[in-house]
Amino acid sequence: MSSSPVERGQLQKKQPRPSFFQRINSIRKKTPQTIPSDNSAQSETENNSGQGNRTFFSTIGNFVGFSLESIPGSNTPEMKAIELCKSIGWDNVSFFQLIEYINELRLSKTMLSFNPRINSYENISSFIKHYFSNDCVAAILRQFTTLQEPSVCINNGNECFGIAIIHALMSCPPFIKYVGQKQPETEIDHIIRRIVAQYLVNWHSIYITDLVSALQFEKDSREDAEEFFRRLSYAFFNSDFGKINCTKKLVCQRCNMCTLTRDENTRLMLSCNQKYTTTIQEVIKFSAREQLVERKCYVCEYPYAKIKYLYELPNVLCFSLASLWTGSSLNFIGITKNPDFSPFETEQPTESNKYRLGGVVYFRGAADERNNHYFAEVLYSTTDPKVSWFGETLIAENFYVISMNKKWKFFQEIYLADDQRDIVRIESLSQQITEKPYFLVYYKK
Repeated sequence: MSSSPVERGQLQKKQPRPSFFQRINSIRKKTPQTIPSDNSAQSETENNSGQGNRTFFSTIGNFVGFSLESIPGSNTPEMKAIELCKSIGWDNVSFFQLIEYINELRLSKTMLSFNPRINSYENISSFIKHYFSNDCVAAILRQFTTLQEPSVCINNGNECFGIAIIHALMSCPPFIKYVGQKQPETEIDHIIRRIVAQYLVNWHSIYITDLVSALQFEKDSREDAEEFFRRLSYAFFNSDFGKINCTKKLVCQRCNMCTLTRDENTRLMLSCNQKYTTTIQEVIKFSAREQLVERKCYVCEYPYAKIKYLYELPNVLCFSLASLWTGSSLNFIGITKNPDFSPFETEQPTESNKYRLGGVVYFRGAADERNNHYFAEVLYSTTDPKVSWFGETLIAENFYVISMNKKWKFFQEIYLADDQRDIVRIESLSQQITEKPYFLVYYKK
């Protein structure tokens, strides 16, 4: 990098994250001059059989030990990349080879000429599906296992309800681990793996259009974020991950007859007292209490019983707050970063089972429903607040040093991820956010 390196450990003043367009312009400036423009490509090929294109993927070629001269077929960068993908051998590709491969993909003419304000996902969908092949995605999921900041997701038409949920899930390490370990079997499995792989390498043009379609949402329709998560969980999560199981315990107040009813893949039954303000921890405590209900005992026919809900909670715990806002006098819910869910659980959790906040999805309502919008606030634990996004000059070195040095302290960074604006770091939760929290994502530490 041209600027002098900043000493590690120094806390940096939070700076706005450069936009997608600023980063693309930065990449354009670094593009090798020997890559021809569209107008000069034909004449270059005619004059010297495509020698001007030799720099495309040349560095990755050196990494894997072969020359572009040995690649048959057309001299266009796209055709060379097709053969290159076959030649790498994804089972043995290294971390640094993947870094170089992704960086070279960024320099392709297809991506450099792509502008999401003008073009749509359909213009690059075949490019993404081809170069992020199933084998390439598997290699990325093996080599990249942690995230330190969110990536940009582009809205291809009323997809904010899904983008916000994806942002929140991606901030949870157990979710990343699950995606990497789950054996892909369905189309949805492969689509999610491709999205996560792009997220892990901080690809600059991430779309969830294929996932929205695969979950059977109509294009350009306005949908609910919680419904997106529920369809995703049914289609992608197995019985051991991401699903809440509940045992409803009903005890007669006369004869103490106990009835147990078990529900699988259910929701948290949340309630709160009618205060104007509350916190997530207070909601948990209030919702987990025993409640007196009218329920006739089938033994003694006494009309009252006490009911309590006991939950088996997953590693990634997601739930909606919509029921708390409906018909309530609440005007504020404080988000607890590390809540204690033990009042809900059938067994007392150990310290390792404590939960940590991953993301908050907010809903911005409008008089005109066409202007309704979802966005997310996400939290990441990082070893170095100066680590930049994937693709900058020193990113590989940073990752390497961090992985080798175990003395780094962890910092928690908070990001506002809104597809209507740039991703920015913020100082605290709910900073300058007036919308009500709608959906929460927690994960076990």
